[in-house]
Amino acid sequence: MEEEKQTQSTEYSADSSRNHELMILLQQCGHFLYHRRNGGGGQRRILILLGRWEKEHGREEGMSQQELQRQLGIRSGSISEILGKMEAKGLLKKARLSSDKRKICIFLTEEGRDRLESKRAENLRTEAALFQRLTEEERQELRYLLEKLLNAWKTDFDFQLPQRREQGESGTLALAEAAEPKSFPEVGKEPPCGNI
Repeated sequence: MEEEKQTQSTEYSADSSRNHELMILLQQCGHFLYHRRNGGGGQRRILILLGRWEKEHGREEGMSQQELQRQLGIRSGSISEILGKMEAKGLLKKARLSSDKRKICIFLTEEGRDRLESKRAENLRTEAALFQRLTEEERQELRYLLEKLLNAWKTDFDFQLPQRREQGESGTLALAEAAEPKSFPEVGKEPPCGNI
């Protein structure tokens, strides 16, 4: 009995150590990607959302500040400051709708569209550079493992992750509302969906 407990303790330590190493590596990858991809992140996201809106509704139909704020999930004071800076740079403009003169909306300028396209091209180059050291087989395996983890986490912790981007829209994500995660399973217990 004592020998069995010692074996379980040793296995738990080895598992704990591997899990901890994986967490550190994932955090470091996340930190790198966040800072590499999100320089001027708020402005980049606004350009992406306005570009998508324009594609779906046409250039004549601007996006309301309230709708933009809702999609970004930020406070009105924060968005006003960012929009002011972007307007000063000539990336967007605020104007009244031709169909409803009472409503002020946000529109991309030509300079804003150019910046969005250059950012998309830059994103493609960055993505190619980030994964250049992996073979096609390794990329597929990495994708498989990450999807397996994320799908299990969505189930185990009742957490809504950002939706995948539409094919062909490089660098765009449609953000979903995130639910409160369930509590983590007890250490040593199986998560609700079984092994990950």
